[in-house]
Amino acid sequence: VEFTSAVEAVNAGLTAMKALAKENKGKPEDPRIRVLMGINVGDVIVQKGDLLGEVVNVASQLRRQARPDTIAVTDAVQLDVRGKVKASGQSLPPTTLKGHQGTVIVHLLQPAGTALNKVKPAPATAPPLAQAKTRDAVPAEVLTLLTQGEALLESAPAQALQRATDAL
Repeated sequence: VEFTSAVEAVNAGLTAMKALAKENKGKPEDPRIRVLMGINVGDVIVQKGDLLGEVVNVASQLRRQARPDTIAVTDAVQLDVRGKVKASGQSLPPTTLKGHQGTVIVHLLQPAGTALNKVKPAPATAPPLAQAKTRDAVPAEVLTLLTQGEALLESAPAQALQRATDAL
């Protein structure tokens, strides 16, 4: 999804996270709705309704590093929204992303009652998320649902997002 600013994108994501938390409250783990979001800033190419380019590639990879009830953002996004959105967050250790030169520090943001002023650094002992979570550790039925969701997002991202928001 394309937004006019990082603040607008993060606020939309935080609003969605709050709505999901409300919807999931008190439900067992299985029927809970899970949405993983990654936000990056920069120029995108719009072609036949699809968003393309390195910015989109990075956002997609960030999404995979998000945890339930968080939004994964780059340093650029975190710096842009600091003091402008109500969120709290934590930084993950530096990581590399496919198709992107250099390392990236991913910040996980979640709704909070106060304006985001700083993000806590990741604990020194925490392994990078990419190493901590492997496909082998994911139950087969969850992996199937994730694969189907990723395929839907890749084939029709706008329609997938609309369906998800309509479900809220």
